[in-house]
Amino acid sequence: MCSDLIKYTSGEKGSQWVYEKLLGSGYRILKFSGDVDGAVPTAGTIGWIRSLNLKVTTEWKPYFILSSGVK
Repeated sequence: MCSDLIKYTSGEKGSQWVYEKLLGSGYRILKFSGDVDGAVPTAGTIGWIRSLNLKVTTEWKPYFILSSGVK
């Protein structure tokens, strides 16, 4: 979306197919979505996760990586 150098193919399911393919395989999955992603808005990710109707085992909390100050 932001560059002609990257060949990006948009799809209705996005990365959902990865989850569907690995479902039942024993792998644990972390779905990460940045808050400034122009191609996959956070609202879309949240909607997809809610549609799974999974039991919440731990409430949502922010995740931070603190900089060590090294540049």
